Amino acid sequence: MAKVVTIPPHVRRLAQVLRRLTPKEMSQLVQLVPELERARSPEVLEEEREAMAYFRRAALELTGGKLPSRQDEFIEGLTYKAYFALPEGEQDALWERIFAERAGLTGPMPHTGDEKRGIGGTPPTPRPAAQALAIFDD
Repeated sequence: MAKVVTIPPHVRRLAQVLRRLTPKEMSQLVQLVPELERARSPEVLEEEREAMAYFRRAALELTGGKLPSRQDEFIEGLTYKAYFALPEGEQDALWERIFAERAGLTGPMPHTGDEKRGIGGTPPTPRPAAQALAIFDD
């Protein structure tokens, strides 16, 4: 039996407005509301919520119960805020260089502060800045 989904009236009205947008206006809307790109299905949104919860728990575990601040050092002398302010291409280049330097090594990643915190291993794949910044408490 098919699952019946009831769509609230305000969502239907919004859909009518969105159908009238030009492609350029739709692009501008997605720039203002990047969640629209990822909101293809409730499952995708739930996966993102679960991922955020995971990264929050991991951050709390690694920092002894205190979420990091955007002013804390993140990698190679950059604060979290400075790192996420970098253009995506520069973030990618930084990770590529770090992974290239790291190839074949084990233990804490050099220049990240990991050795001070006793953390080893490879960092997670970078995520879009808006998502990544959601783990902070400030």
